[in-house]
Amino acid sequence: MAIPINPLSKQAIDNTRATHKKRESHPNAKLTQIQVDEMRKLHEVDNVAPAVLIERFNISRSTVSSILRYQTWKPPK
Repeated sequence: MAIPINPLSKQAIDNTRATHKKRESHPNAKLTQIQVDEMRKLHEVDNVAPAVLIERFNISRSTVSSILRYQTWKPPK
């Protein structure tokens, strides 16, 4: 099978990123979009501490921190 070439740059087109699964469709996903939205609401509106979210959703501190800072599970564009 031939590798697609960009006619402008004459370089190979890398389609691997387009096929990566994201969010809850990823096979290793521990959360759903509904859970992420609930987590953010609990923290932002109801002032629930991250430690409580760690216990409630059974995920790591770094995962909770990344979600609350919108580094992961970013809102769809």
